[in-house]
Amino acid sequence: GEALEKGTAKEQLEPMIGFLKEYVREHFTREEGIMRLAKCPSSGQNCTAHRALLQKLDGWVDRLKAGGATTSLVIEIYRESSAWIQQHIVSVDCKLRECA
Repeated sequence: GEALEKGTAKEQLEPMIGFLKEYVREHFTREEGIMRLAKCPSSGQNCTAHRALLQKLDGWVDRLKAGGATTSLVIEIYRESSAWIQQHIVSVDCKLRECA
């Protein structure tokens, strides 16, 4: 969001995507393990959502490599990742509290 406001999002997209790809994979692995240990009933839904985001992320990386950091790609990544984080945390991740 900040990079979009400053007009530097195109230049920052590749390093941001690289960081996001690494962070997401590590975070998802850790979170899925915790949900399995806690026998959280949302574990399956969580894993499905994670796989969908990882596929989307791989698609963004492919598009970035093929066509560079276009304005439309920058906006799509920002909108979809922001919405996913907000929706996923509220609808799935918060259910882990009930399993502790």
